[in-house]
Amino acid sequence: MTFSRSLLLFCSLFFGVSTHLFAQSSNCAKAIKNKYSGEYQDRYGNSSTRKISMLQYYGTHGPGMHKFGNNNALLYVAVVDKFENGQIRDRDTVKVWCVANMKGNVLGLERDFN
Repeated sequence: MTFSRSLLLFCSLFFGVSTHLFAQSSNCAKAIKNKYSGEYQDRYGNSSTRKISMLQYYGTHGPGMHKFGNNNALLYVAVVDKFENGQIRDRDTVKVWCVANMKGNVLGLERDFN
């Protein structure tokens, strides 16, 4: 195999893997925002809102490096602000594992309490 063919093979593998990881990352960020953000109102008119003020990606753990089977696990840390009637009441830091298959589909979100 010549150098140019091996370089072409390496580039195609690298960009193929990075494309899947980018798809997994964007799907995970969307799933986390959907789960930890929202507006609620009780029957008395009191409203509460949760918003993610910061979402930080920390890395991908491949199959065999975690307890979530033969999938990728992407680690995120999110800062979630809780508002009641427009006033900020609480701020939580949440460590979340996003479990995604090789196609980029999100299989689940697991909160890490450690």
